[in-house]
Amino acid sequence: MMKIVHFKIKESTFILRDQEILERNFQTHNYRIRNDTPVVYFFSLIKLVLFFLIRGWRYDAYFIRFADWHTAIIALFGKLYGKKLFVVIGGFDVAAIKIFNYGAHLNRSRGCFIRYTLAHATCLLPNSESMVYYENRFITGAVFYGGIKYFAPDTRAKIVVVHNGFDPDRYHCRPGTEKRNLAITVAVVNQERTYYMKGIDKFVESARQLPGYRFMLVGISGTLLKQMEPELPENLVWVPYADPDQLIGFYAESKVFCLFSLSEGMPNALCEAMLCECIPVGTSVTSIPEIIGDTGFIIDEQHMDYAQQIRLAMQADPQMGVQARNRIVTRYSIDRREKALVSVLSGP
Repeated sequence: MMKIVHFKIKESTFILRDQEILERNFQTHNYRIRNDTPVVYFFSLIKLVLFFLIRGWRYDAYFIRFADWHTAIIALFGKLYGKKLFVVIGGFDVAAIKIFNYGAHLNRSRGCFIRYTLAHATCLLPNSESMVYYENRFITGAVFYGGIKYFAPDTRAKIVVVHNGFDPDRYHCRPGTEKRNLAITVAVVNQERTYYMKGIDKFVESARQLPGYRFMLVGISGTLLKQMEPELPENLVWVPYADPDQLIGFYAESKVFCLFSLSEGMPNALCEAMLCECIPVGTSVTSIPEIIGDTGFIIDEQHMDYAQQIRLAMQADPQMGVQARNRIVTRYSIDRREKALVSVLSGP
């Protein structure tokens, strides 16, 4: 059986899902790289080098999600030992949006390490077609380029799009739950730049313009929210944190899910909400239109009327939410991801 080292920088839901897939199909050793502080991260990199010198040669392949400083070390030893390196590409690792200080490539040295990884990996696994190459024209006043082919145009790595996978048996409307005229958005937001990158300002303003509907904002820091919005509209509920089970309950009650991001990889919250039959309203950037398809509403330009698109979604036939769920089940199930990953990792 193929022996793989699964490197991980954190233990988010989608990283743990991949870990389960690897453990079911390969002889897997999980290796945690800690980056709690710069000092901790520095010593983790030293420890990583020692791992490769002592044990790294024993494995057939290396697997990691997101390219960064540490993946250049993995790529270097993969090259030295003649081992396969598989890197899942998200969004931040192939982006540079200076106006919002977003993207790993804004840091020149960090960008160099990432480009080395992109150039020397065996196979790059972007989670959407847009992560191969994109032109973001949504942000007013400029065109922002990104993706693997933009930052590493000469890479010889094989590029295979493998979408994130979601469990339709977990994310669904619970029996007896009724949809309300509620619009929800979910994002981890604790910095001013993220506040604008995730379009939280547009969501709050839409709530002000639509007093007849309820809005729910999940995931933002209370301190930041008070700083950015001293007076919230009365029809907006703020929830600083919700665990996965709570989120499923929120999605199940909400008729509309809003994602007003200015850049994304493959947004998990959007797919999870659609599985719970939320009608999606999203911006026309990177993978968002690809995911929504014809089962929701797309905001094509930043100056469009966001509130009007939410109103249209609220007035839409609830069957559109059912269609949204079916789209995710058909195109982005966890079973499809497992089959695709096993096929790529087991291939020549």
